[in-house]
Amino acid sequence: MRTYVQQANAEQLIADMGRGAAAIAEIVPEIHDKITDLKSSPSLEPDAARFRLFDSIITFLKNAAQSHPLMLVLDDLHWADRSSLLLLEFLTRELGNTQILLVGCYRATELSRQHTLAETLAQLSRESIFRHQVLRGLGQDELGTFIEAMSVGRDSIGYLNPPGFWYIRTQEEYDQLPGYRELNGEKHPDDVAEARRLLQEAGLPLNLKVTLSTRNCCAYGDISVLIKQQLERNLGLDIDRKTWESATGFKAYFSGDFQFMVQGSRLSSTSPDVVHSRWVKGGVPQWQGGGRGKFFAVEGVKDLFDKQLHEPDPEKRKVLLTQLADTLYGGGSATATLFWNTRHWPVEKRIQNFNFTLEGRTWEHVWCDPVC
Repeated sequence: MRTYVQQANAEQLIADMGRGAAAIAEIVPEIHDKITDLKSSPSLEPDAARFRLFDSIITFLKNAAQSHPLMLVLDDLHWADRSSLLLLEFLTRELGNTQILLVGCYRATELSRQHTLAETLAQLSRESIFRHQVLRGLGQDELGTFIEAMSVGRDSIGYLNPPGFWYIRTQEEYDQLPGYRELNGEKHPDDVAEARRLLQEAGLPLNLKVTLSTRNCCAYGDISVLIKQQLERNLGLDIDRKTWESATGFKAYFSGDFQFMVQGSRLSSTSPDVVHSRWVKGGVPQWQGGGRGKFFAVEGVKDLFDKQLHEPDPEKRKVLLTQLADTLYGGGSATATLFWNTRHWPVEKRIQNFNFTLEGRTWEHVWCDPVC
């Protein structure tokens, strides 16, 4: 609704919201910016005030849908509070003979019989217009295909140099690396045996029980299932999956309150300086014992980073960058890169002072040539 309010003019808001504009303005205060003489709604008891708000929202949606159909998408319903779910129930009962399609999404694995959404679903199922569609997760082969497609090929999976740039290895070189080698479509048995030996050398049992955490976001959940399957099959680990609400997951990530975690990281520049400065400046948590700010650097990484930073010869610099990535790859880095997601930004050459930085894009003092 907030987006609609920002785009509509005062006359349109008055026509669609009518007398309910004041009630809706209690949760969308931007309405006052458009309807400047709007008076506050009279005070009511909580139940009556809630009904007035719900009725005002329904009336607004019905009016707005008269000129063109509307589709409303409500995501992550398993995190919705009771009041929001009551609005959903109220809205569903009023959808008949309207041009409104309401789509609600939730994770069934997050529900129990006592969950508030379970009660709402029971109520909605009594409505003749209600339809329930189960979407299954991706299978292992499908998810592998998805990751390869997102990664621009399997040569980028797991390695610490992004694909497609001058300092990357060739596919033939990757195929010979430990951990990348395959035999009959499976991980090379020598690499699996070496991984098991390293676990034992570290004093960890092969049936080690660990928790793999992930945020309730993006494809993290499906990816964590694939990781769990591969680690259990190849290394014999006993893995429990834990899913956090997004904000809680971020807090755990930055405080080091996890054993293993699937977490995305964004880069706006593929310069090797930007890619690898994260490992020496604490841009990516390398937890050892946990605790906010408890970073550690793999031995030798900073020296290699500084050398490549001052090396003018591209071929020599590529060698240093490969050594740097190899040191991280096999030298105790606490972070394993699952895949790289390449992004492209359109840049108009006539726009000045539009720059990429380590943290993203900067827009300060941007100006455009008169010919733009």
